[in-house]
Amino acid sequence: MEGKKKKLAYLAPELPALSATFVYNEILALEKKGYDIITYSVHQPQHPVQNEEVSHLLKNTEIIYSRPFIQLLAFFVINIFKWPVHILMALRLLINDVISVIKTPRNAFSLIWQFFTANFLAFDLNKKNVEHLHIHFCHVPTQIGMYATEIAGIPFSFMMHANDIFERGLLLKEKIRRAKTGVTISEYNRCFLTRLGINKGDVQIVRCGIKKPDPNNSSFKQAARVSQGTHTPIIGTIGRLVEKKGMDKLIKAAAKLKEQNIPFKLEIAGDGPLREGLEELAFNLNLNGSITFLGSMDNNAVNGWMKDLDIFALAAQKDSNGDMDGIPVVLMEAMRAGVPVISTCISGIPELIIDNENGLLVKPGDSETLAISLKRLLSDKTMQKRHSKNALEHVCNEFSEEVNIKRLIKIFEN
Repeated sequence: MEGKKKKLAYLAPELPALSATFVYNEILALEKKGYDIITYSVHQPQHPVQNEEVSHLLKNTEIIYSRPFIQLLAFFVINIFKWPVHILMALRLLINDVISVIKTPRNAFSLIWQFFTANFLAFDLNKKNVEHLHIHFCHVPTQIGMYATEIAGIPFSFMMHANDIFERGLLLKEKIRRAKTGVTISEYNRCFLTRLGINKGDVQIVRCGIKKPDPNNSSFKQAARVSQGTHTPIIGTIGRLVEKKGMDKLIKAAAKLKEQNIPFKLEIAGDGPLREGLEELAFNLNLNGSITFLGSMDNNAVNGWMKDLDIFALAAQKDSNGDMDGIPVVLMEAMRAGVPVISTCISGIPELIIDNENGLLVKPGDSETLAISLKRLLSDKTMQKRHSKNALEHVCNEFSEEVNIKRLIKIFEN
C-alpha cells in the first residue's frame, strides 16, 4: 500500500506565468500523483496563464511581495512569540549573510527585506501544515524560502536554472548547505557549481521535463513531415528577442542560404526589445520575402506551429552580461514533435542535442557554420529522419516529465 504523501509547497518568481510553463506543469503532474500542493509567487505574474487547467493556481497562489511592510512586521512579532529559538537562528543566518555581501549594499538591503517577507511565508507554511518547500530559481525565491523554512522548521529544496546561477548566484554555497537538496537542470550547471567550490555530490540533476507525445494526438508531428518534399522548407525559431537567443546570427545564416539560392522560409516567433533591430537587419540583408516575424505566440499554439516546420533552429549564445540559456524547453518540444533541430554547443544544450545523432550543434556566434549546417540538414532527408527518431527517443528517456517527476518525488519523500 502506498504511504501517505507529504504536503508540499512551491515557491517561484511568478506563478502561474506564461514564462514558467515548466513550473506549473510540474505542479499539475504532482497533483495528478495525489500530492496536495500550496503555491506561492514572489510577484504577481505580468502574463498569467489563462486556462481552465491552472485556474485553481491562479486563484489560490499567495503573492508574497503584495503585502505591506506593516503586515510583514506583524508576522515577525507573532513569529518571535511562536518560535523564539527559530527566529534567533534565522536572524543569525541573516546577519552572517548581510556581512558577507556588505560590499554590495543593494544585496544587503534586499536580504533584510526578504527576511521580513519570509516571516509571512513561514507563518502560512505552518498554518497550512506544509512539510516541505520546493523552490524554483536560486535567487530571490530561495533567499525568501531559506529564511522562511528556518523559522518554520521544515526542509526545503531548490532548483537552479540558468540566469539565476550565472548572473544572480548570490550565497550559493550557503543555500546548498542549508537545503535538504540542491537541484539543477544540467551536468553543465553542476560542473559550474563545483568550480565555485560546491561539492558535486550536494547537487542533483532534475530536468525541466515535458510531456511524452501521445501517438493518438495529431498535434504532435512525430517526423511525419520529413518525408514530404514538395513545399518550400520552413525553418522556425521561437524565443524572447534578446541577445542570448542569437536571433541576429540566425538571420545572417539565412542570408547566406539566400545568396546560394537555397529555397527556404524563416519564421521567428516571439517578441522583445531587439525586434526592431532584427527587422531592420533582415531588411538590409534583402530577406523581406524569406522571413516572417510572427510576434508573441500563445503556449497552446506552439505545438500546432511546430508541426509545420522542417527544421527548428536556436542560435543560443552568451550575452554581454554573461547570461545564457540552460537547456531551452523549446528545443525539447521541437524534438518531441519530430522536427529536426540545430542549436549551439553552449551550456547544457549538448546534453539534449547529441551532435550528428539527434540533431546538429554549431559553435555559438558563428553564422557561417550555422548556414552550412542548415544547408546540410535541408538537403539530407535521411539525416532528418534519423535525427527525428533518435531525438524523440532521447527526450522520452531523459527529459520527459514522467522520468523527472519520479526524481523529484524521491527528493521529497527520501
